[in-house]
Amino acid sequence: MIWRAKSRVVASVVTSWHTSSGARGSPDDLEITVQITLEVDKCIGSGSCEMMAPEVFEVGEDGLAELLDASPGSEMESKCRAAEESCPTQAIVVEV
Repeated sequence: MIWRAKSRVVASVVTSWHTSSGARGSPDDLEITVQITLEVDKCIGSGSCEMMAPEVFEVGEDGLAELLDASPGSEMESKCRAAEESCPTQAIVVEV
């Protein structure tokens, strides 16, 4: 789910506590979803997020970052963290 305010996009997702089969599992079997927050008012359009995680971020026609996938799976965590760390204005926050 994505909420848009004047200058802030907040992606919110509920952590999945189910195994890939859909059954409730033990903590070792959990599939965790990443939560991304993108503060567009901080974005300067460097494009580093798109380079690090093109499945999740894209620089739009206005030259600012956009979220393509607000709730990527845990397999995308390392790419999303790389995008977070590479952002020169700290416009991206990644939470698990």
